[in-house]
Amino acid sequence: MKKFFTVNSLKELDDIAKELAASLKGGECAALIGELGSGKTTFVKALVKHLKGKTEAASPSFTLLYQ
Repeated sequence: MKKFFTVNSLKELDDIAKELAASLKGGECAALIGELGSGKTTFVKALVKHLKGKTEAASPSFTLLYQ
């Protein structure tokens, strides 16, 4: 299944993350595809928040770019 979203605000991004978090049962796999700086890490941070996660999400591409 593929879903594409166009998000115009952080509130919209947070709403989508909240909706996705509520639909997950555990064990699912997802891929986030987008240009550098497109909001993938911001989305993951919102998703982790709504999943009540205790792990901080970090951008692997930011780390690689600025090594």
